[in-house]
Amino acid sequence: MTSPSPVCEPAGLPDVDRYVDLSMERADYLRGGQAYLADLARWLRECSNAGHGSRTHELYSEAHDRLFRATWEYAVHQWTAREGTPPPPAALVAVGGYGNRTLCLRSDVDLLFLMGERGDRTEQFVKSVLLLLIDFKLNLGYLTRSVADCEAKVGTDLESVTSMTGARPVTGSESLFREFRQCIVEAVRGRGRRWFLRSVFEQWKTRRLK
Repeated sequence: MTSPSPVCEPAGLPDVDRYVDLSMERADYLRGGQAYLADLARWLRECSNAGHGSRTHELYSEAHDRLFRATWEYAVHQWTAREGTPPPPAALVAVGGYGNRTLCLRSDVDLLFLMGERGDRTEQFVKSVLLLLIDFKLNLGYLTRSVADCEAKVGTDLESVTSMTGARPVTGSESLFREFRQCIVEAVRGRGRRWFLRSVFEQWKTRRLK
């Protein structure tokens, strides 16, 4: 039996540290990130052509994590150098298929920018990260919310709540993500439990009828 091509093994993944670093000017950082994503897409196509399974898509998702962590760190570094203080608490959270680590070649990369509290400084920092990711020319889907904004969706927006129950942290404030996670879990198990179960059942029933 023919052994898998080594390029499709984890060791064959592009190393983000070879493409971007904190010392780069913004234009150079963007070119490096775009080159990383192009080589990553090439790696995935080669793996897909070789018939590799779901583990490939998990690795593809994790490779995006690495670029997003590096970019977050770059934005923090730029902010601190300019402002003289660290940015306000915020976190980058993966949702949807990306949150489930099932990212495919042309999938939307769904992100939640979680803010400790709304305010000019927090929004400016989040915007600085977001603009970098947009300029990578990803198929980006994103929301910016505080924990209170997320909690307010319980009882009104099933799609958002379902997405948030499967969210996973990528980078940023770990304590803020834990607060968000606890808030959503307590809401769907507590005051929003009946609404959540009823809405999921109605959604299932509608799909079954279709």
